[in-house]
Amino acid sequence: MALSLSILNVGLVSSVGLKKQRERFLLEQFFRAANLQGDIVDDNSEAPDFIVRVNDGLVGIELTELFVTDGAAANNLQAPEALAQRIVSNAQRLYASSGAQYANVSVLFHPRADLRKLNRDEVAATLCGFVKAQALKVWQRVEWHQDYCSTLLSEAITYVRMLGVLEPSMAHWTVPAAGWVVPMTETVLQASINEKATLLPRYTERVEKNWLLLIAGGTKPSQFFDAPSSAVASAVFSPFARTFYFARMTGTVIELGRI
Repeated sequence: MALSLSILNVGLVSSVGLKKQRERFLLEQFFRAANLQGDIVDDNSEAPDFIVRVNDGLVGIELTELFVTDGAAANNLQAPEALAQRIVSNAQRLYASSGAQYANVSVLFHPRADLRKLNRDEVAATLCGFVKAQALKVWQRVEWHQDYCSTLLSEAITYVRMLGVLEPSMAHWTVPAAGWVVPMTETVLQASINEKATLLPRYTERVEKNWLLLIAGGTKPSQFFDAPSSAVASAVFSPFARTFYFARMTGTVIELGRI
């Protein structure tokens, strides 16, 4: 995917900026996995998320991430994940504002840690300082494991992997975790499509043709899905010009049925 990327001012990174940076990363990963070519011509839009030139025509692309929503365990998955991600995102903002070497960071939290009881701002600041203290060079990898003797990081954090990277588009801070994989059902896909379909008239005001990209991130339990079967993929209906399921961790791209 040939891209004309505008580089974020890392000294002024906001939560909105980090969200858009992540969305660009996911879009680029999708285009590579799908073997598609395109140029982002507008990434400041929120309706749709991006406007991309594909085959000499403009296409609006709306991204949405899929989460486990069925059963009582669904909220139990997403609540601690949200707290963990908030800590790591705050640490990333502090780190980016410091002007230190761009870094790709993965932080593993103890599965039984109660993040609600932590001073999360303090944990984020300590994590930022810890990564900064590594003085990473480009492509230098550092791994840290909790020994429960030192006080370098909160006991809620069990592992940190750090990699110095070349540019901010590669500087992602993530919270990987283990969990059970659930089947991807027609119900989950159709509900996500229906939700975005209500906004399609707004998207078409900006660009006539629009695609919908449904993403299973695959880095945390609330996003662990098996790929939809061919029967499920063909059973869903979508008013978008094209609709895709993208499993980022495996690079699986499946085009879904359409009206």
